[in-house]
Amino acid sequence: MRRIAGLVLIALVVAACGGEGTSTSSTSGETTTTFGVATTGATATTSVATTTTTTSTTVAPVPGIGAQLLVAGPDGIYLIDADGTTSLLVDSAASFAIDDLDGGVLFQVERWSRGGRSVVYRVRPDGSTAIKTLVPTAEQGLTLNGVAIDEGEPFVYYSRNEGTNIEDWRETLRRYSLDTREVTELATIGGWESAAFPISVSRNLILYNWGAAALHGMYFTDLQGNNAAVAANPSPEEGFEDCWTCPSLGELSHDGSRLVYLEFDQGYQAVIRHVASGAEIRRIKFPFAGDDSRVVSFDLSATHLVVNLVEANAADDEPAVAWIYDLALVDPEPTILSVDGTAYLTVSPVSLAGPIPAP
Repeated sequence: MRRIAGLVLIALVVAACGGEGTSTSSTSGETTTTFGVATTGATATTSVATTTTTTSTTVAPVPGIGAQLLVAGPDGIYLIDADGTTSLLVDSAASFAIDDLDGGVLFQVERWSRGGRSVVYRVRPDGSTAIKTLVPTAEQGLTLNGVAIDEGEPFVYYSRNEGTNIEDWRETLRRYSLDTREVTELATIGGWESAAFPISVSRNLILYNWGAAALHGMYFTDLQGNNAAVAANPSPEEGFEDCWTCPSLGELSHDGSRLVYLEFDQGYQAVIRHVASGAEIRRIKFPFAGDDSRVVSFDLSATHLVVNLVEANAADDEPAVAWIYDLALVDPEPTILSVDGTAYLTVSPVSLAGPIPAP
């Protein structure tokens, strides 16, 4: 497990942790807990009403993307195919959506929020409804981070926050097996004044963007939560202090071979490095200043860079606008998506046919 510095994150606490909440429909089986590992005998099944929708399922295509993307925003979850064809996939407002590595989709309407609002939904490739996959209690908040296959088994990686004060506030990284439905707690990643967000999950590594008071930085583990030394890590172990120009918002490529992060050097730019060697591959300078736009997240593949932007003073619920850079070009100009929302490249092609009704 990751050794967490006391300066940054609270010590790992071995605590009893139940299943991922209770769904509104019947649930059978029981949950047992041993040293932070929860094994759920069965998952909840939820009946979702299928209603007729008159929402338009297509919008104007965006030419020249060359990759498939999912866009989660206030108007729904849209699928943009490599040829630019854009269609409504899930008729529900969403803050985050990724593919499940099997042709389907995982998404959240809200991330992190408590009061039962941060449910993780899944639509299988042959599904017609959004099924509750991870359900928090009213006192918990969940954040979907990514999906990866570890030793042949597919896992959903997510964070769970709980507690109400300095004594019991705790945030943990967990993973849920899509095969066995077992939940495993990997590490404590946050406390009263510390957190790790965003968290990037690749084929073989996990990257944590951590923050604690005036400090911030990055660290890495393998898919089981064990420390991983990465040559490309731009931050010192103790982090950066009061440094807004220093590297931040790290994101791994899907195959774990590259790292991208935001840096300020005579303007904001994305820096891409080889994970293993640390060698810099390239820099992409952005045509905006920090007082008019800000980057909220990246996504990276071998061929494309996604930059999700909002206005500098945007409210928390303001939808992002995605810029797509073609990395095959020497000096790429961004393609701006016609659908508002946070965009992520699919790791495996989504074969789901929409629109799926809102959960």
